[in-house]
Amino acid sequence: MPAYAIGMVLIARLAIARDQQGAGLGTRLLADGLRMAVIAGESVAARLVVVDAIDESAARFYRRHGFTETLDHPLRLFRRMKDIRASLGPSDAR
Repeated sequence: MPAYAIGMVLIARLAIARDQQGAGLGTRLLADGLRMAVIAGESVAARLVVVDAIDESAARFYRRHGFTETLDHPLRLFRRMKDIRASLGPSDAR
């Protein structure tokens, strides 16, 4: 079976202090990270954004934001770059 390489941007860890969780800061931090991933992805022809959730609670957070689990690792999730780009407003994508 041939191996294929797909360009991706990895967001290794995003975290909000426990006492600050629930205030929408994580969503804002993720949105900012995704904007930067789109810009960086254009330079390297990335097709995916991949995240490594630290636990199931974090994985649920990413699923709520459109990420899908990979087949081989439930705490590694991805979202297609074109879907992220489409979800950003015109001024957000650049």
